[in-house]
Amino acid sequence: MTRLVTFELTSADRAADSPASFLETILPQNRCFERRETAEFAVSENAPFPALLIENRQSKAGFEACLNWNFERGGYA
Repeated sequence: MTRLVTFELTSADRAADSPASFLETILPQNRCFERRETAEFAVSENAPFPALLIENRQSKAGFEACLNWNFERGGYA
């Protein structure tokens, strides 16, 4: 069964790179994690943060493994 996963990205650093640039860089790297069917993101036209990441996954475990991998390597802070 496919599960819809939503993940909101925010930044405490107002000078941080845009979430669109960050997600365009990191999403291809995250394809290695099992059972991700699709990944899309949306940002507001008026403000760069928050950004919303939307994925279709076959398992919650696959999303959690991907999330943990990103935290461990400093992808998300």
